[in-house]
Amino acid sequence: MKHVNATLVKLIDYTERELTSRHFLEFIHPDDRQMVAERYVKRLQGEEVPSAYSFRIIDKQGNVRWVQLNALMLHWDGKPAILAFLADITEGKRAEETLLRQERRFQALTENSSDAIIIVSREGTVCYESPSYERMSGFKPEERVGTGIYEFVHPDDLEVVGDTFGRLLQNPGATLRAEVRIQHRDGSWRTVEATGTNLLHDAAVEGIVVNLRDITERQEARKRLEQSLEKLQRTMEGAIQAVTATVEWRDPFTAGHQRRVAQLACAIAKELGLAREQIQVIHMAGLLHDIGKISIPHEILSKPGRLSDAEMAMIRAHSQVGYDILKTVEFPWPIADMVVQHHERIDGSGYPSGLREEEILMEARILAVADVVEAMTAHRPYRKAPGIDKALEEISRNSGRLYDTDAVYACLRLFNEQGFKFEEDSSLSPAPVV
Repeated sequence: MKHVNATLVKLIDYTERELTSRHFLEFIHPDDRQMVAERYVKRLQGEEVPSAYSFRIIDKQGNVRWVQLNALMLHWDGKPAILAFLADITEGKRAEETLLRQERRFQALTENSSDAIIIVSREGTVCYESPSYERMSGFKPEERVGTGIYEFVHPDDLEVVGDTFGRLLQNPGATLRAEVRIQHRDGSWRTVEATGTNLLHDAAVEGIVVNLRDITERQEARKRLEQSLEKLQRTMEGAIQAVTATVEWRDPFTAGHQRRVAQLACAIAKELGLAREQIQVIHMAGLLHDIGKISIPHEILSKPGRLSDAEMAMIRAHSQVGYDILKTVEFPWPIADMVVQHHERIDGSGYPSGLREEEILMEARILAVADVVEAMTAHRPYRKAPGIDKALEEISRNSGRLYDTDAVYACLRLFNEQGFKFEEDSSLSPAPVV
């Protein structure tokens, strides 16, 4: 190099003497050296070469920097020479490389993701589709780009798509999720979980990004599981009905009692706003709450006169016997505990354990109210039925002392405001649907 200015000296940290005493190619990165040399020679020979281009130089400390070269041809001392202007573009190049890496990373993620990613315009036109969409639907991305989002969507799901897309348009930055069915090339329908995000305000996207996850197999597995559980539920209910019938066969004077208690207990639970599953559990516990009476001799169950203390103790043991029978059954709910507690009372005066208040399961507290009301509306060998008015008076008078207040008030509303009546033949009634 013949001459250099102070800026170049500062840029690569060599002295002016060091720069002017060495060939300029020595300061250029080895990977760029041949390209710069070839263009330098061609320019001196008058050939057409770019007047501006970038390459890397290495400073005295070994650091690599990017420079932009702009060159002019001129004559110096009667010989052709090149006047080169070098601008430091290192920071710009680093930013460019960062953006390029991000773009490649995004491309790798979208093209190798098991989920399909599409970008939809404000008008609802597909602008981009990742290759995963072909694995999901059988259609190549180029077949879908330019089409509308409503194409290939199941007719029954068009309203869901339209509603979700409309809400996304109205809420910049919002993310919404919906399950829809899309048509495969072979004509079958695939269920996908679509998650859309409004990025219309993002200059890099300017669209709604939708992530599609194929959940067809999961949905089918869920349906099979639901069918299996329904079958198991029907089998369990059949077994419970059989047990109930056996108990009633031994005690015909209380025939239907367990079913009517189950009916009223479910109505109370529904009035209290309990969950569907909890109500179904109460129904099963109601059908089984007197299963322990199977251990009591028929003569005692049908005795018309007053029971002795020993006979009453045997009667009272039925809740514990019921627990001992049911505890060996692996119910997914504490049915045995509900059965053993249905004669417990809020003030601790009940049996068999003298439990109080919250120590008693909510389901058992509901069963207790239903059991008392139903029992007082039916005749027994040793007494006439007091009737529904006396039954409601009993639970009302002892609300908060013997019986759970919420369960009592719910029961009173059922009879006084909603006209609740026991079904004539609840033996034909399935588990409640709520």
